[in-house]
Amino acid sequence: MEEVTLEYGLYLVETEHIKLKSDGLESNEYIEWINGKGICYEDGCLIGENHRSAFIRLNSLEWTHK
Repeated sequence: MEEVTLEYGLYLVETEHIKLKSDGLESNEYIEWINGKGICYEDGCLIGENHRSAFIRLNSLEWTHK
């Protein structure tokens, strides 16, 4: 497993459609790309339509500060 920054990880989710796991999430949680929606939690909840908007939203919620 490769470690990357959250911003780059979200970019990979958008461009390569990987599932992103994070030390900020529970072990069974992940972030993924859903076609027609964008970057979402595993439950389908939209985070952002692209990697930049997802990062801005997570940052505004101070998720990136934990």
